[in-house]
Amino acid sequence: MRPRAGIPEDLGRWFWDVDVASLSWATWREFIIGRLLRSGDWRAVQWLLTQVTLPELAQWLQHHRGGGLSAPRLRYWQLILDLQVADVNAWIAKSPTESWGTRPRR
Repeated sequence: MRPRAGIPEDLGRWFWDVDVASLSWATWREFIIGRLLRSGDWRAVQWLLTQVTLPELAQWLQHHRGGGLSAPRLRYWQLILDLQVADVNAWIAKSPTESWGTRPRR
């Protein structure tokens, strides 16, 4: 299935801080993938998988070094995408804690 111009209306809640109508897949692909992988529910992931292949998701995670996903989400994708354990371990070790009081390290 080819990507549509934007995201489905019911996934708009994952983009609470941006104008959903302005999110074109062609322009905001990297942002949309990251947001849905980090925060989306199963419905969001199902839609995402109609837009990208599993190898593309693996490539995205490699390129973004885990993309800020939580450890449980990274472990899930490690299994699904057959990611290297050493890579995932490194991403988790470098990721910020999930507390509200800690700012992400850059």
